Amino acid sequence: MTRAWFAGATSLEPSLIGSASFDTMIAQRIRELGLRGDADYAERLRIDSTEAARAHAMVAVPETWLFRCSATFETLRERLLRRRMAGQETVRALSAGCATGAEPWSLAVTFAAAGFPVAGISIDAVDLNPDALDAVPRGRFGRLGVREAIPAWAQHFVRSEREDLVVDPSLRATITVRRADLFTFSPLGCYDVILCRNVLIYLAKPARERLVRRLVSWLTPDGTLGTGHADNAIDHLEDLAPFGPTGAFLFERAALPSGHVPMSVPSAPPSPPPGRREAPRVAVAAATAPRAGSRSFTRRDELDVALRREPNRLDLLLELAELHVAAGEIARAEDAFRRIVYLDAKHEHALVRLAELAERQGKSELAARFRGRALEAHLEREE
Repeated sequence: MTRAWFAGATSLEPSLIGSASFDTMIAQRIRELGLRGDADYAERLRIDSTEAARAHAMVAVPETWLFRCSATFETLRERLLRRRMAGQETVRALSAGCATGAEPWSLAVTFAAAGFPVAGISIDAVDLNPDALDAVPRGRFGRLGVREAIPAWAQHFVRSEREDLVVDPSLRATITVRRADLFTFSPLGCYDVILCRNVLIYLAKPARERLVRRLVSWLTPDGTLGTGHADNAIDHLEDLAPFGPTGAFLFERAALPSGHVPMSVPSAPPSPPPGRREAPRVAVAAATAPRAGSRSFTRRDELDVALRREPNRLDLLLELAELHVAAGEIARAEDAFRRIVYLDAKHEHALVRLAELAERQGKSELAARFRGRALEAHLEREE
């Protein structure tokens, strides 16, 4: 009964609903609620939207921490710093699937570090899980909320308090918490930045494509969409193009709409005020550089040489695999991702990418097997 409810009422990946982890979590929740069995729980899900949201959250385990994938925030800061210098005064963002708030707070710090005033920053933090949303306004994160070094430019906004890290409370006003389903959510305006990370991995292919189209429709013409390492938006919408370093997982429109006049950006940033250190320009240069297909040959040569010396370096294999994907060399990409999985059978990103490549070739059963392995690896890692 519960499986049938999930299959009919959600857009979750079928292999996740059919997993052993699903049965274990649902059985535990039935015991916690004191229900008689599966049929009673399915009826509870039907009439209680809050419980349905909790059940969905149990299956789609949130994975979030401050400045998760620091290259994402570094690249965003560089881009927005440039725009701030050009006169942009406000920035709007959506954290789609915000969990307990590490992502929207990271965005708030990133925008403040790029020079935007608190009054000019607006971030919608959207999630289905009411329990997770309750934690968002606090801006306080314990051990599981901090797994990477805080960037140097962000440290001014974060302080240690006992065993926690607390983000500057003055930024709390920039975040609006909204409980909503992303498939029915109606934003009040367009966004300069949308982060939807570790959400697409849980959705069946039609739902992934539908959600990405919704997200892109909410972007400003020169807006940015960020996805997670496990869900690559470029595979779901042809008019998106990646920019920035490989590990940033950021996308922009491949071509601006007809008649749109892009914001004027100076060819070089103005000189910084006296006493102020000039911001690094690495990510800005990456955003305006030629696409990967035109420059990847030299880098692939370098990776080939490095891998001859260290054939089991997962980070090098991963970069090589992504360059093959960007160049449209599917067979080579598959070989590289399979090598990663051979070395690490529970490498979530490689398994998801193999699933996506299989789907692209019409191999739906193989894709389902890879995606199921990726989801099991993800849930096992979060236990």
